[in-house]
Amino acid sequence: MPIFLKILFSCIFFITYPNLDISYYAILNEKYYLVVVDNYINDDFGNRGLSYNCIKIFKDITLTQQFCFNVNAIIKIVDKMPFFTIETLQQNRIGETTNTYLTFQLINDKFYLYQYSKKEWHMYKDKEAIDNIFIYYRQPRDLQNKKLILLDNVNDELLQNLEESK
Repeated sequence: MPIFLKILFSCIFFITYPNLDISYYAILNEKYYLVVVDNYINDDFGNRGLSYNCIKIFKDITLTQQFCFNVNAIIKIVDKMPFFTIETLQQNRIGETTNTYLTFQLINDKFYLYQYSKKEWHMYKDKEAIDNIFIYYRQPRDLQNKKLILLDNVNDELLQNLEESK
């Protein structure tokens, strides 16, 4: 059985709650495996509401790194090793949409936060109209010769602090 299937089966084995789901998985550089475990709450109408996602990184079948954060939907994971980017999407009731981008860089077998950014946009005449682009953190700019932010240390509080510091 391929390694990736073993990882998925091991993740599924530990999912015992009704509102847990493997929402995304990817193979990074044929060496690392990424699994997104989605913990969600249904609203009164049975629709999926709030989500809390945990990103798990495996090397072979060993869990090496992980972090969790609040997000409605992970829509894409882009692998451009030594970088990978998680793109999320959140939309309010009047159609304003925010895409969040978390880019990580592989350094010495560990992933570190490279960039944290957001794009706010809305649809206008069937076209995307960009309202704002924010770059809250960019490793080469913000941490020259300072301690890097390990993937395991990323959480909602850290992301909020990065937003407030800009």
